[in-house]
Amino acid sequence: MPYSNFLRLLCSYCGLIFFVCHQPLWCQSYPADSLNQILKTEGLEDTTRIRISFELVGLIYYKDIAQSIEVLKSLDPIIASSSIENRFQHKYSLARGYQQSYRSDSAEILINEAKALITSEEHPREFAMAQSLLGIVYEGKGDLPEAIKALKQAAPIFYELKDSFKYAVTLNSLGLVYEIQANYTAALESYLQALVIFQALDVPRGVKSLFKNIGIIKQKQKSPDEAVVYFKKAQAISKSINNVGSQAKALNDIGAIYMDLNQIDSASFYLHESAMVYENIESDAGKSEVHNNLGKLYRLRKDPAKGIIYNEKAFDYASKLKLLKPKIFALLELGYCHQDLFRFSKADNYFNEALSIANSMEEISLQFKVEEALYKLHRKVNTSKALQHYEKAISFRDSMLNKNKIEELKSIELNYEFDKERLLKDEEFKTLKIKDDLKAEKLKNQKYTIASLILFLFATILFSYLLWNNFKKKKKLAQQKNQLQEKRIIELERERKIMAMSSMIEGQESERKRIAQDLHDGLGGLLATIKIKFGIIQKELAELESLNVYQQTSTMIDEACTEVRKIAHNMMPDSLTKLGLVESVRDIAEYTSDIHIKVINLGLHTLSETQQIMLYRVIQEFLNNTRKHAIAT
Repeated sequence: MPYSNFLRLLCSYCGLIFFVCHQPLWCQSYPADSLNQILKTEGLEDTTRIRISFELVGLIYYKDIAQSIEVLKSLDPIIASSSIENRFQHKYSLARGYQQSYRSDSAEILINEAKALITSEEHPREFAMAQSLLGIVYEGKGDLPEAIKALKQAAPIFYELKDSFKYAVTLNSLGLVYEIQANYTAALESYLQALVIFQALDVPRGVKSLFKNIGIIKQKQKSPDEAVVYFKKAQAISKSINNVGSQAKALNDIGAIYMDLNQIDSASFYLHESAMVYENIESDAGKSEVHNNLGKLYRLRKDPAKGIIYNEKAFDYASKLKLLKPKIFALLELGYCHQDLFRFSKADNYFNEALSIANSMEEISLQFKVEEALYKLHRKVNTSKALQHYEKAISFRDSMLNKNKIEELKSIELNYEFDKERLLKDEEFKTLKIKDDLKAEKLKNQKYTIASLILFLFATILFSYLLWNNFKKKKKLAQQKNQLQEKRIIELERERKIMAMSSMIEGQESERKRIAQDLHDGLGGLLATIKIKFGIIQKELAELESLNVYQQTSTMIDEACTEVRKIAHNMMPDSLTKLGLVESVRDIAEYTSDIHIKVINLGLHTLSETQQIMLYRVIQEFLNNTRKHAIAT
């Protein structure tokens, strides 16, 4: 997997959201050609030209970064008089284009100019996006501490804005920078946090990307079996969402790790499967990577001639790209293959071509890698050249050195120090014409023995540390899993209680409704009928009007009818089911004669029937308690 880290960084950074001031790009109906034609129209208004230019950049950005930059630069004469949002987007988009084109200094200047247009208080989202891009630019310049600082400033802003997606994307970017630092513990923590968020948001592409990143961390922590598990999870998700490109990439990653495990047959199966999938899609970057890996595979199989065929294809695919790193990895593998075939002159040419590109990019890690390859090529045939490349490799290595990489580079340092002494002694022997070869050989053997003992001791310490570190991480992951399970149990218990309470309330209200209906339709109707009958009797026996018992009976029947209606209304008012909560509350205010009540409707969210009933009962009880205990007027 020669340059998987590079492609992984590129894909993850592309996941940062493209800032758009207008409607989303996926809502646009204009293809790129149509937008180009519109932009050529004479007399086009500035605002329209700016909007269409942004839409065009959104459509062609990842296909042609150079053209995107040209479209954006064409807005320079008119963008200055546009809105702050448009000016920010213009500089931000240009900065992204320059960053993708390895023009880090220009990208840094533009993104700082974009930040100067806004404030973090008035435009927190834009400020966070600018900081995220600045972190990526710093990473490209090799300033990893500043990259981490910028990303850590962006992450909490997205968190406060409740933008979980961008927060997770920023955590993923932060993990990638930690990974470059070889701070695998911090990288894994960032990846796991992002993974939990993407799983909660149900974002399969994000989950797939995190599985892949965690797999690479496991691979670098010398846990290849765990790495394969995560890579296969990523492949399964890619298959489930029918993402052919991701499937091909996952197959390539699995094949590469099997190649690192020296399981050549398994590596061959997955790499060839990946190549077959890539044949059906447009992805020169992916094709270059898988052919590069296949070339390395055949070199490991002691078939460098076939490795050359695959690496030449990898170089051809890489040459179609605007990016240069794939070309360097293809040239390196071509050099290794020719070196295995004892074609040292050709190998030297390929390595020097790769070095020329690496120097033009000022990419220290690649410069170190190529200088190391040239040093190993010449150390057996040209001691003087070997020393030159060795000293340059050491210089680049020292530039890359940081606290997190000291342990990783100790073994390289031991080997280099030994080789340096041997090469210097060879030069000294040639200059001074020392002929005591036996003594020199004895000294050389002693140094080999010492170096071997030191390497063995270091390897033992490193292996013990990795075992202990892996045990700690597994224990921590187990604790996190248990905490998540306990939290889920508590949530389920809370949901069960809420459902039980809701069911009880619904049952009570159903019974109230039934009793109220019985009172209204049964007893109420009966009392009404008695009242009618009593009226008929009155007409027949007019003299009853003079009797006191008649008047009392009539009053009692009226009171009984009123009381039945009141009880039925209190148990389940018709207005609540027919007119809603607000009108029911107005009825309470109207029927409550002993207290002056004013009802003000400030607006009401949509509520379920159960929620309306519960609120109605709360208001009822509140008024009853006010009347009973406060003696209110």
